[in-house]
Order: sequence, then structure tokens, then C-alpha cells
Amino acid sequence: MGILNRTGYNLNVKTRITILFSVLITACTTQVIRLPHMEPRKNSFFSLSSGRRTMEWQMCNPPMPCAKHQHITIGKHHGHGSASVGTVTNGYIVNPATLPIKGPFWQVMDKQAARRTNFGTDEMVALVKRTARAVALKYPGSIMQVGNMAACGGGPIPWSVSHRSGRDVDIAFYFLDQNGKQVRLTDMIHVQPDGTATTEDGRTVVFDDARNWWMIRSIITDKHVSVQWIFIARFLKRRLLNFAKEHGEKREIISKAAQAMWQPYRSSAHADHIHLRIYCPVDDLVEGCRDIGTNRPWYVEHPDVINRRVKELIGLLHGRANIRVKKQAVEILGAIRDPKGDSAIAGLLRSSNISLRRAAAFAVFRWGMPRETAETAIQVLARDIDGKTALYLLYALKRYHGVGRCAFMCRLLDSNREWTVKAGLGTWRFRAATFAARVLGLRGETLALPALIEHMDQGNLRDRNACLWAVRRITNRTLVFNAPHINPSILRDTWQSWYRWHHETSRLGFLVSGFAIDGLISHESANSLDLTPMEYIKLYKEAIAGDNQYNAIFLLSRLLGISRYVPRNTMHSSLFFFSKRLWQKLKNLGIQISGPDILNSVNGGDG
Repeated sequence: MGILNRTGYNLNVKTRITILFSVLITACTTQVIRLPHMEPRKNSFFSLSSGRRTMEWQMCNPPMPCAKHQHITIGKHHGHGSASVGTVTNGYIVNPATLPIKGPFWQVMDKQAARRTNFGTDEMVALVKRTARAVALKYPGSIMQVGNMAACGGGPIPWSVSHRSGRDVDIAFYFLDQNGKQVRLTDMIHVQPDGTATTEDGRTVVFDDARNWWMIRSIITDKHVSVQWIFIARFLKRRLLNFAKEHGEKREIISKAAQAMWQPYRSSAHADHIHLRIYCPVDDLVEGCRDIGTNRPWYVEHPDVINRRVKELIGLLHGRANIRVKKQAVEILGAIRDPKGDSAIAGLLRSSNISLRRAAAFAVFRWGMPRETAETAIQVLARDIDGKTALYLLYALKRYHGVGRCAFMCRLLDSNREWTVKAGLGTWRFRAATFAARVLGLRGETLALPALIEHMDQGNLRDRNACLWAVRRITNRTLVFNAPHINPSILRDTWQSWYRWHHETSRLGFLVSGFAIDGLISHESANSLDLTPMEYIKLYKEAIAGDNQYNAIFLLSRLLGISRYVPRNTMHSSLFFFSKRLWQKLKNLGIQISGPDILNSVNGGDG
């Protein structure tokens, strides 16, 4: 059957090709958003082997496409050249600089060159060139081997959670062969605690202390950028600092290197490369560049630069500028996330101009919002607004993780509002109450159980089913089978009676008791939280490709002490790193699981 237009006739070949091409480009240049009504598939995205990956993964295989972003130059105090917009985990690059695949002192490794991830800000690319040159001048003939930087235009890449805004770069270590000459690598190789490593062709090479230290030294003493992190394995950090002390390095340089180098918690130990991250250049702060994480002692804030830009943009919003300029001002204010700018955006959510209202809603969806804006969003959703604005606000509330997040969603359960938006060739109808129930279930909000149970017999069928699904997910119990065929009032009364006996149970208690009923763990283990190796294996398999996947992930993360690595959903890229961390944690406990699919499906996750 051909693709039909609204009149029912087949579209011509040119139109079909245009639609399919647009879908492919959109899938690779935008972040995939998993709708809240979509259940995780039994064969999860991250558990598939390399030959059976999902369409999202296959379309984003190398080379990465180039998603160009427009440089907003409104006002007098805008940036120039490249611009890193947003954070390293949620951002993009404007006018990116390109690091040539091969230069006089550097070489992008073959695998990363095929990915086309050799882009960054002007400052980052210049830093890589200066560092490579510094090492080559100190040790003639040295070639620095570069890994992932960012895709053209930035945005998500399958091999890392960060590397999105052009301020990250992976650099392989220098190695020496048996003759004392530098080894040229085709890919990154893991360094053992004794300083040796094995290349892909089986040769044993040695970690080059001299060149690697000079690379670190050149980075931290560079006068043109401010370094935030140099992620590296802890034992390699000690090795390099000891080398510097033994060779009479200055105390202040050693101290700065010790503070810059750090083994990360949320990814691999980085024993095969360094991950360098720089602070936002001053010129990029006015475009919405934001630093996240802890700061080093040499970090310098620039509040005057940001305040001047925010004041200028708010003036454009309240002035006589045209709608296009005002929408651009909203976009930059959303990225900057300044309190005054957030207040201005919250005010625009009540605007009678649909274009400005939608631009403000998209800004809070794209860049996040504070509690005051979340309160405004709840009030706006109760009004007669268009579907796109409502959709942006609902997803912004879903991403909101501040104070009162559960209360905001519970208030939406009382809403009877429904919207329809065009989605591709069709339309999508969604309800506020259904959306809120799904979000509460995905978050596992135990405090929302009374409200969810109370709404099991209210609203339409979709609202009731969503509340039932959320309660089952939070409590990890079915309790009532064939629920759609039972009177809603009886169903509500049954759950309320059950909840009166279990209202003091924590989320962890719900999970272990539910899995005990399902037979994955024993009741003795559920009471003591001391699982046997076989029970860990059963939960691991459930977390990889089970019907109750996310609850198993949450339970294992709590039992093994890796809660900080829990991904937001089963399509998020950090799920790769969580699964590898989980497998390694079980291995450390002496629980061997042969051939984890995750390690086969992640081809070159660099961190």
C-alpha cells in the first residue's frame, strides 16, 4: 500500500523520497524523545546484538550527519565565531571549527575519523593543536592521537553522554614499543596497572610517562582556555604525578594537575584515554553556554557579562522589536537560565500572542525551568491553549526534577483537558491526566499512590488505565487481574484497602516484595535484602530484557550501591554505561554472567 495523502490518493515518487529522507535526517540530528505512553520493548535497545540494533541506532551509525544551527546575532552584545550553546550533556555548537583528520603534530584515529566527530569550538580545536605542537617540540616526532570531539553541529552521539557542545575531546595516550619509539594506534587501548598495554595486533607496548605528562602539563598551563576536567583513571593519575615529582616539576603545576585530573563516577575509569573538558569561553556565555558540575579553584565567573546580555534581551522582549527577534531573544534567555530571564519567559507563557507563547514553552522544554515557571506552566495548562504549547509544557514538567515535582503532576490528574497536534502525516491526541499518570509511574513516585488510586474511577478510560498502570509499576504488583473488565469503583476500593495496609512501605520494599511474589527472589532474601548469586542473575536478566525492566534496574542499583548511574529511561544513552557498570559490579562480587549483550552492542563507547 502506498503512502496516502489526505485526499486518499497515492503521493508521487518525489514526495515519498522527500518524506523518507526527512525522517532519516531528523532521526539522526535530533534527540529521540520516548513518549510516556510507550512501554519499554522486551528486547531493549541496549540489549540487542550489533546485528539486530534498533532503527534509531542503525540510522545514527557513522558517519554522523551535520546538523547546522543558526547563529543568533540579535543585540549588541552577541558572541562571535563558534558558539557552545547549552551544557556538555544538553547542547549544540554554532559555526563549529573542524580539526583536520591529519596535521603536522596530530592524527584523528581511524575509527573516530569515520564517525566524523572531529568538530568543536574555536577554542577547543586551537587547544588541541597547541597541545600537540607542544609535545612535538619537546619530543620531536611525536604525534598526538585524537578520538571523539563532537559531531558537526553538536548534539547527542551514540558513544558518549557528553561531547554535545564542542567543549569535550578524547585524546589517546602516548605509548612506546620495545625500541623506545612512539606507537601509532588505530583505536584506544586499555592500560594495565603495571603500565603495559596490548595493541590490536597483539604487540605489548608501554605507557609513555614523559610524553603523557607533557601533554597534561601543556593543557593545564595553556593561557587561552580554562580547563574544567581531565578525566583519567586514578592509577594513571598517580603515575603521572609521581613522574612529575621525580623530574623536578614545579609544585604549583603538580598541584593544579592533581586538581584537574579525576576519575569519573558516571562512566568508565578512562584507562585508555583522557577526556578533556574546558569551561565556557567568555564569548559563548552570552549565547547560552553553561558550565555544570563542580568548579576548580581557578574558575572565574563573569556575572557582569551575563547580566548585561540578559538585560539587553529582556529589553528586546518589551520593546518594539518584531516577533522573529523576540522569539530569538526567548531562545537565548532559555539557554542562559538566569533568574531574571526565567521570570521573563514565565510571563510570556501567559502571552496572548501564540507565537511568543509557543516559543516560551519550547524554551522551558528545551532548557529546563525553575519552580516558579513550573507553577506558571500548571496554571497555563488549565487555560485554553494550543496543542503544541501544551505538549512542550507537559514534557517540560516531565523533565522537571525540582521541589514539588510530584505535587505538580498530581494536580494535573484533576485536569480534564485534551489536545490534538499534527504529527507527521497524522494527528496525536493526548490528555493531561493520562500524561501525568504515566510520568508518575515512570518516576516511581510512592507519594502519588493515594491520588492515583483515587482517580482509578475518574475521567475517561485512558485516564483510568494510565492510573492503574502507574500504581502497578510503583508497587510492582498486579493485585487484580482482568482489571479492564471490573467496575472502576470496585477496582479503586480494592487498591485502597490494600494500600491502607502498605502505606508505610518504601519503594524498595514494594520492589523486593513484588519480585518475591513473581519468584525472582525468595521471601527470605526480600526480608534481609541479601540476595543469592542466582537471584542476582535472574534480576540482571530481567533488567536486560524482561517485562519489568525498569523496576529490576532500580532494585539492582539500590542493592549494589550504584543509584547515581540509573538512566532516566530505557532509551537514554546513559543506559549503556549503567549496564556495563552493573555487569562489572556483579563480576566484582564473584557473580559471572557469560557474554553480556551490552558489551557486544556498545561498539566504542568512549565516555
